[in-house]
Amino acid sequence: MSAMLEGEPVIRAAGAVVLRTRGGRTQALIEHVPRYGTWGLPKGHQEKDEPLPVTAVREVDEETGVRVRLTRPLPPLDYLVDGDHKRVDWWLGVAEDGTVGPRDDEADEVLWTTVGEADALLAHDDERALLARAAGLHEQGPTGVLVLTRHAKASPRKAWRGDDWLRPLAPRGERQGARLPALFAAYGVNRIITSTSTRCAQTVEPYAEAAGLVPELVALLSEEMADGNDERVAAFMAELRRAAGADPGMRPVVCGHRPVLPAMQAGLDVERTSMHPGQSLVLHVGADGRVLDVESHPAIG
Repeated sequence: MSAMLEGEPVIRAAGAVVLRTRGGRTQALIEHVPRYGTWGLPKGHQEKDEPLPVTAVREVDEETGVRVRLTRPLPPLDYLVDGDHKRVDWWLGVAEDGTVGPRDDEADEVLWTTVGEADALLAHDDERALLARAAGLHEQGPTGVLVLTRHAKASPRKAWRGDDWLRPLAPRGERQGARLPALFAAYGVNRIITSTSTRCAQTVEPYAEAAGLVPELVALLSEEMADGNDERVAAFMAELRRAAGADPGMRPVVCGHRPVLPAMQAGLDVERTSMHPGQSLVLHVGADGRVLDVESHPAIG
């Protein structure tokens, strides 16, 4: 079913391998799709301008009625569909409570079952291999999530007459910021840390309002205070990275500026990466504070 294909996929989709532990046994969420008469893992097509992690969460919710958040990324699966290259991106998913709520009619049956039973029911070898990979990660224990976001597009410096730290987002930046809540929610972000500068605070404001969170304003992360204080910035981020790994229940997003990002990334122990306005890096952190996976998601808008 899966194939190694060259070139950019023309069809994009996403899904999640959703697991939970009950009675000491790992259970997987699978669905029966009457159109094909087969059991499979929940997945579906990406909507226009939708980040793929958001696609994964939405499709699981719509098809199974189970609300999830994403943890570690899994290998994508590639297919040929009527001659077109299709790629399905996957994540390990954690059910918020495991309850099966209202759903669409894509699947006629949704089942929580043991990994062994799910393996026997799944119709395709590549999904069975994906399930095995996810189950292995699940057995290693929960991992932490930390999101690093560069503030969205700001008003031009040359056009701003006031103090630079008060410079607001441009209209494009406001559109980018309005798109970020769905991405942050896909990973269950529940803590917001931001530079004190207006453009950073405005970037995370839509998510703060949607999630009912109060942003933590950190002056050290502003351009003015971070200048000449790379070691302090890196130490702050390193402590946050270790805290995220030690407590997977605390899932922060940190919003900063382009000139400060190298020091922030150094503290996060990730390769220095140039980030565009509104772009986010999603880090998955082990209990020892080591970064296990890094995802990059560009701004939309």
